[in-house]
Amino acid sequence: MYQDGKQKIVRDFSGKPESVNKALLDLLLEHGYVPVLTVPIVDEENNAINTENDDVVRVLQHSVRAGTVINLIEAPDS
Repeated sequence: MYQDGKQKIVRDFSGKPESVNKALLDLLLEHGYVPVLTVPIVDEENNAINTENDDVVRVLQHSVRAGTVINLIEAPDS
């Protein structure tokens, strides 16, 4: 569907995470890996969805009680 010469996307594949795969994160941490999470994320139906980094950090901290979270964001060049 087009609107004002632009394609309008009805299903934009965005959402808010509600949980993480804690068993997988624990396994990675126990074996010395540092998990790197990024968007897009996968929903419960295996669809790639876009979300806000703050939402991912919130769910991650709640699930694994992370003492430290490093949040890398894109910033313009100086």
